[in-house]
Amino acid sequence: MKIADLPPKKAGDRVCQAIEEMTAQYQVFPGQNTTHALLAKKLKMSETPVINALSRLEQEGFIVSLPQRGFFCKRD
Repeated sequence: MKIADLPPKKAGDRVCQAIEEMTAQYQVFPGQNTTHALLAKKLKMSETPVINALSRLEQEGFIVSLPQRGFFCKRD
């Protein structure tokens, strides 16, 4: 998925939507480890909006962050 394919919104909103779609399409699995740098590269964006989106998704309970280990999609 390319971030440019998503409708125009704020960068953080587009990243959140992209991560949610990646999970729905099983490109990211529950419990799978990922980092903001890897997602930024995959989405072809800078790391700042990705970090902001990951923080927001963590607050919403969609993902879990573990210091020095990365982000994980939350298991049901």
